[in-house]
Amino acid sequence: MHPLGDHDLHHLSTPVRAARGLGRTFQRMALFDSMTVGENVALGPEAHDAAGPPWSQLVCGRRRRREILERAGDAMQRCGIETLAHRRAGDLSTGQRRLVELARVIATPFRFVLLDEPSSGLDVVETEHFGTILSDFVAQTGVGLLLVEHDMALVASICSYIYVLDFGRQIFDGSTADAMVSDVVRAAYLGSDAVENVISAERAAGAESGLADRGIVALSAGEVSHA
Repeated sequence: MHPLGDHDLHHLSTPVRAARGLGRTFQRMALFDSMTVGENVALGPEAHDAAGPPWSQLVCGRRRRREILERAGDAMQRCGIETLAHRRAGDLSTGQRRLVELARVIATPFRFVLLDEPSSGLDVVETEHFGTILSDFVAQTGVGLLLVEHDMALVASICSYIYVLDFGRQIFDGSTADAMVSDVVRAAYLGSDAVENVISAERAAGAESGLADRGIVALSAGEVSHA
């Protein structure tokens, strides 16, 4: 874990990392199904206080509570889910649940956010809508994003710099424009022999073979210099 701004996050707990400005979403959505959409979104800014003294987590002043509700309301409106505020999260579709998780991140004053395959389970229209919301969020706030994603259209619409992995091995890094015309990247997704040639060359040089899934690790145009 590298520093975020002036803060070294390596030895810090998850609540403290969140308080220092690092947030994330999950490939398998982590929502509370029995709670309403509004309550789930409000948990973002509430959890942001978890690194504070214990009493602050038990007693919430009126001013702080009003601020949390305002942030949650603004985030739901930004994601277009304000009409779902009183619906149970467990009753929603996958697309709606993805937007609830995104709204929870947007409601929290993070400086950098890790997104783990946020388009998983979404159709093309839902993915495009998700990407538009995320792009607007980055443009308006300057928040940095690290996106792990297989959907190249979503990556291209959001990110300015890309790392491509093939079975755990980095085979490309560069601008989004260069990634779109890279023979190696095309090979990784079309299944030609180009990637095997890259891996074979690395093995010949003594590198160990990685076993992780292939995928894209991409950075948005937000705050990326220290992440």
